[in-house]
Amino acid sequence: MRSFADQRLDQSLTAQTDANVHLEHWQEALRGYRHALSIAQEYPSIKQAAEIALWQTYQQAPPPILEVQPRQSPVLTLTFSPNGMTVASGRSAGQIRLI
Repeated sequence: MRSFADQRLDQSLTAQTDANVHLEHWQEALRGYRHALSIAQEYPSIKQAAEIALWQTYQQAPPPILEVQPRQSPVLTLTFSPNGMTVASGRSAGQIRLI
């Protein structure tokens, strides 16, 4: 069983992360909620609050589905295939890459 101090730490991490949400600092908020969730496993009420907050943050700033890393030249354009399953990226060097 964890101490009262551990419970307060969980609650303060969640409160601090809530402030990041209000400031629209999404990445910091996601990291904070994940941290709070990882140390709140023994307390269902705190764990549930952290899970709900994390879910609400994902609604505002969902994680990327795909990240395209430029190799030689920057990506200038992206387009999706009609079925949404393929992405073509265009680069300044005239290169087209299918993802």
